[in-house]
Amino acid sequence: MAFHGSICEEGNVADLIKLISDYNPGIKKQMEVTRKDLHMVKHIHHENINFCINQMALQLKRHIMSKLQSASHYCIIADEWTCKHSNKGYCSVSLRSVSKSLEVETFLLGYIRLKNVKAVDVMNAIITALTRQLPPIIFKKITAQTYDGASVM
Repeated sequence: MAFHGSICEEGNVADLIKLISDYNPGIKKQMEVTRKDLHMVKHIHHENINFCINQMALQLKRHIMSKLQSASHYCIIADEWTCKHSNKGYCSVSLRSVSKSLEVETFLLGYIRLKNVKAVDVMNAIITALTRQLPPIIFKKITAQTYDGASVM
């Protein structure tokens, strides 16, 4: 997500803070001061920006968790690769489910840096992504696993 626009009052963070200021009096007060003093360059305190980003992440996690808990089965998708420029290995881990209305949904759990691209490292990346993000009940619903060309698996 891009955080800034071409001028101080534009961009995703500015819009997000304006939205959250409707629910947070401290941020709202700062926004009112900023609007009154347009001739001055005002900066939004980094704690307010961090608060907004954390609130957005929390809402997104809640939304994803509610969707995950309503599905009956999941498939783990793991894709490992080595970056050409840095020669470092990475693994993306996702869950895919089919809703009751037969809609396929994929949820990215994260990108994990690999020590090596061996099977044990990919397996540890998958376990890390799953245990860091999901409640234990989800594990009982995993019924399949897929790997994109991971010959080591």
